[in-house]
Amino acid sequence: MSLSRRQVSPLTKVKLKALACFVSQLAPSNLKSVGTAGENNDHEELVAAFVHAASRAGWIVPFDWATWAESAEGRRLLREPRHIATATLDQLAKVLTTLIRGERFSEGTLSEALESGLLLAIARRAEALLDMHEAATR
Repeated sequence: MSLSRRQVSPLTKVKLKALACFVSQLAPSNLKSVGTAGENNDHEELVAAFVHAASRAGWIVPFDWATWAESAEGRRLLREPRHIATATLDQLAKVLTTLIRGERFSEGTLSEALESGLLLAIARRAEALLDMHEAATR
Protein backbone atom coordinates (compact mmCIF):
# COMPACT_ATOMS: atom_id res chain seq x y z
CA MET A 1 0.00 0.00 0.00
CA SER A 2 1.50 3.29 -1.01
CA LEU A 3 0.54 6.48 0.72
CA SER A 4 0.33 9.95 -0.74
CA ARG A 5 0.23 13.26 1.08
CA ARG A 6 -3.50 13.53 0.61
CA GLN A 7 -4.11 10.03 2.01
CA VAL A 8 -2.53 10.77 5.38
CA SER A 9 -3.74 13.98 6.94
CA PRO A 10 -2.01 15.67 9.86
CA LEU A 11 -4.76 14.23 12.09
CA THR A 12 -4.05 10.73 10.81
CA LYS A 13 -0.34 11.23 11.53
CA VAL A 14 -1.25 12.07 15.13
CA LYS A 15 -3.39 8.93 15.33
CA LEU A 16 -0.59 6.77 13.95
CA LYS A 17 2.00 8.30 16.30
CA ALA A 18 -0.29 7.58 19.26
CA LEU A 19 0.02 3.85 18.53
CA ALA A 20 3.51 3.71 17.05
CA CYS A 21 5.06 5.05 20.24
CA PHE A 22 4.17 1.74 21.94
CA VAL A 23 6.33 -0.48 19.69
CA SER A 24 9.27 -0.69 22.07
CA GLN A 25 7.12 -1.09 25.18
CA LEU A 26 5.14 -3.94 23.61
CA ALA A 27 8.19 -5.78 22.27
CA PRO A 28 8.57 -9.25 23.82
CA SER A 29 12.01 -8.36 25.17
CA ASN A 30 10.45 -5.53 27.19
CA LEU A 31 7.48 -7.50 28.51
CA LYS A 32 8.01 -9.45 31.67
CA SER A 33 6.38 -12.85 31.63
CA VAL A 34 2.98 -12.99 33.26
CA GLY A 35 3.24 -14.66 36.61
CA THR A 36 3.56 -12.49 39.66
CA ALA A 37 1.07 -9.89 40.77
CA GLY A 38 3.54 -7.06 40.14
CA GLU A 39 4.15 -8.18 36.58
CA ASN A 40 0.42 -8.51 35.94
CA ASN A 41 -0.04 -4.94 37.20
CA ASP A 42 2.70 -3.76 34.82
CA HIS A 43 0.88 -5.40 31.92
CA GLU A 44 -2.45 -3.95 32.99
CA GLU A 45 -0.94 -0.48 33.18
CA LEU A 46 0.62 -0.86 29.72
CA VAL A 47 -2.65 -2.09 28.22
CA ALA A 48 -4.54 0.74 29.93
CA ALA A 49 -2.07 3.30 28.54
CA PHE A 50 -2.40 1.79 25.05
CA VAL A 51 -6.20 1.86 25.23
CA HIS A 52 -6.17 5.43 26.54
CA ALA A 53 -3.87 6.54 23.71
CA ALA A 54 -5.98 4.78 21.07
CA SER A 55 -9.22 6.20 22.47
CA ARG A 56 -7.85 9.71 22.85
CA ALA A 57 -6.45 9.68 19.31
CA GLY A 58 -9.85 8.76 17.86
CA TRP A 59 -9.28 5.15 16.83
CA ILE A 60 -12.59 3.98 18.29
CA VAL A 61 -15.26 4.13 15.58
CA PRO A 62 -19.00 3.47 15.63
CA PHE A 63 -19.84 0.28 13.73
CA ASP A 64 -21.26 -3.19 14.36
CA TRP A 65 -18.04 -4.55 15.82
CA ALA A 66 -19.56 -7.78 17.16
CA THR A 67 -20.76 -8.83 13.70
CA TRP A 68 -17.50 -7.72 12.08
CA ALA A 69 -15.49 -9.76 14.59
CA GLU A 70 -17.20 -12.91 13.28
CA SER A 71 -16.70 -12.02 9.60
CA ALA A 72 -13.85 -13.59 7.62
CA GLU A 73 -11.94 -10.29 7.69
CA GLY A 74 -12.48 -9.80 11.41
CA ARG A 75 -11.48 -13.34 12.33
CA ARG A 76 -8.35 -13.13 10.17
CA LEU A 77 -7.19 -9.83 11.67
CA LEU A 78 -8.16 -10.55 15.27
CA ARG A 79 -6.90 -14.13 15.47
CA GLU A 80 -3.76 -13.97 13.35
CA PRO A 81 -1.57 -10.98 14.27
CA ARG A 82 0.63 -11.48 11.19
CA HIS A 83 -2.22 -10.20 9.02
CA ILE A 84 -2.12 -6.81 10.76
CA ALA A 85 1.08 -6.09 8.77
CA THR A 86 -1.08 -5.30 5.72
CA ALA A 87 -4.07 -3.72 7.50
CA THR A 88 -5.52 -0.46 6.26
CA LEU A 89 -6.26 2.50 8.52
CA ASP A 90 -9.93 1.50 8.51
CA GLN A 91 -9.08 -2.08 9.47
CA LEU A 92 -6.84 -0.88 12.31
CA ALA A 93 -9.71 1.22 13.62
CA LYS A 94 -12.06 -1.77 13.44
CA VAL A 95 -9.60 -4.05 15.22
CA LEU A 96 -8.99 -1.50 17.97
CA THR A 97 -12.69 -0.77 18.39
CA THR A 98 -13.49 -4.48 18.56
CA LEU A 99 -10.78 -5.18 21.15
CA ILE A 100 -11.66 -2.23 23.36
CA ARG A 101 -15.43 -2.71 23.16
CA GLY A 102 -14.99 -6.48 23.52
CA GLU A 103 -13.12 -6.02 26.80
CA ARG A 104 -16.30 -4.57 28.30
CA PHE A 105 -18.16 -7.81 27.62
CA SER A 106 -15.33 -10.30 27.99
CA GLU A 107 -12.68 -9.35 30.53
CA GLY A 108 -9.25 -10.48 29.42
CA THR A 109 -9.72 -9.67 25.72
CA LEU A 110 -7.01 -7.02 25.84
CA SER A 111 -4.66 -9.16 27.93
CA GLU A 112 -4.98 -11.92 25.34
CA ALA A 113 -4.27 -9.38 22.58
CA LEU A 114 -1.12 -8.34 24.43
CA GLU A 115 0.09 -11.89 24.96
CA SER A 116 -0.67 -13.00 21.39
CA GLY A 117 1.31 -10.10 19.96
CA LEU A 118 -1.76 -8.45 18.44
CA LEU A 119 -1.21 -5.12 20.23
CA LEU A 120 2.43 -5.13 19.13
CA ALA A 121 1.38 -5.90 15.55
CA ILE A 122 -1.02 -2.93 15.64
CA ALA A 123 1.69 -0.61 16.96
CA ARG A 124 4.15 -1.88 14.34
CA ARG A 125 1.62 -1.37 11.54
CA ALA A 126 0.97 2.17 12.72
CA GLU A 127 4.73 2.77 12.73
CA ALA A 128 5.08 1.31 9.22
CA LEU A 129 2.23 3.45 7.86
CA LEU A 130 3.78 6.51 9.46
CA ASP A 131 7.21 5.66 7.99
CA MET A 132 5.65 5.16 4.53
CA HIS A 133 3.97 8.54 4.73
CA GLU A 134 7.15 10.28 5.85
CA ALA A 135 9.15 8.62 3.05
CA ALA A 136 6.53 9.71 0.51
CA THR A 137 6.70 13.32 1.65
CA ARG A 138 10.51 13.68 1.50
